[in-house]
Amino acid sequence: MRLLGSSLLLATLVLACSSTSTTGDIGSQTDALEAYRDGCDAGACGARPAPQHQCVGGYAVSVCTKARGACGWQIDCADEPPPDYDGNVGVSPCDVNTTAEQACGPLPVYDDADCVYGFIGEPQCERYGNASCAWSRRCRPKPCDQSGTCNALDRSKLGAACDAQIPCPTGSSCGSISVNIGDYVPPTCIEGDPCSALTCAPGLQCYVAESYPLQVGCGR
Repeated sequence: MRLLGSSLLLATLVLACSSTSTTGDIGSQTDALEAYRDGCDAGACGARPAPQHQCVGGYAVSVCTKARGACGWQIDCADEPPPDYDGNVGVSPCDVNTTAEQACGPLPVYDDADCVYGFIGEPQCERYGNASCAWSRRCRPKPCDQSGTCNALDRSKLGAACDAQIPCPTGSSCGSISVNIGDYVPPTCIEGDPCSALTCAPGLQCYVAESYPLQVGCGR
């Protein structure tokens, strides 16, 4: 099934994380959920700190785990939101007339051990709701090959790179493809129906956002 519009795409991108300057609203999103694993009991990590990161493709959950050695707090990306999750907190870029350092201060030091599966992408200077601009970093969810949720790309449908100055041949469309989290195809000529290049995992449907270039991905 082909869904038009960018709302599904935005829904997968809006989930983001806040750095050490996390606001109260962002922090409250994980207050209701805690998880313990890998032999760590409830007291192994001490008092649970305020969450410093949010997730791409999931909801941030504090986890006491010794996946990297001694027990320590990390952030996992759960499929279900906490009971008090506020999905109306918007994410927006900061003033384009200022540099990231002016808007958010010096770039914090990030430790990959903060996230169970590591970080994805680069830190961003962003604004959450009405809060001040702050550096954010996003945690990676469980890899799709471990969770059985991978989408599959048919590269035989892809041609050359394209843009406004380099159009595609007749019968092809210029589009970018979000395959899986961290797996992105930049604007490329896609032969035939753009969704023919992407087979979505069970429970997901291919969508095409009618921008230029097109934006192709899988969503619910």
